[in-house]
Amino acid sequence: MELSRRRFLESSAMVAAASATGFGAVAAASDSLMLTPARDVIARLTLADAKYLAGSVFLVRTSSGKAQLRCVEVTATAEKDSDGGLNQAFAMKFLQADGSAPLKEGTYRFQHDVLGQFRLFIVPSGSGVTPRSYTAIINHQDRESAPSTAVK
Repeated sequence: MELSRRRFLESSAMVAAASATGFGAVAAASDSLMLTPARDVIARLTLADAKYLAGSVFLVRTSSGKAQLRCVEVTATAEKDSDGGLNQAFAMKFLQADGSAPLKEGTYRFQHDVLGQFRLFIVPSGSGVTPRSYTAIINHQDRESAPSTAVK
């Protein structure tokens, strides 16, 4: 794999920043699909957006190739967290839309015509059932009730 000068400098800067701040983000620095916060579509995905995506097909990149998952259901949940804030959470259920090998629980690179590329953690459900189904939980804590992360 050829590494461009630009990619090398970007990765080096990220590794240096991770080292200086004490964060262990070194592995993420070499990920060519790492998303910056401004482009993180999952962090901005709302329940309404997710419901709009029901019925669409997502291309999933695996270590052995590609798989297609169809979003078949979006279910809303709302619950209080330990600090009393409201969590905006919803589940997306996918069915395997092709004959590719079943996926294991884990984080995969997804591609969608509208959303673009992003990573999503999925859990298989119904082992041995055809077509295979998977669930992803999207959980957004209400920003107004989120605990402060400021250093005191």
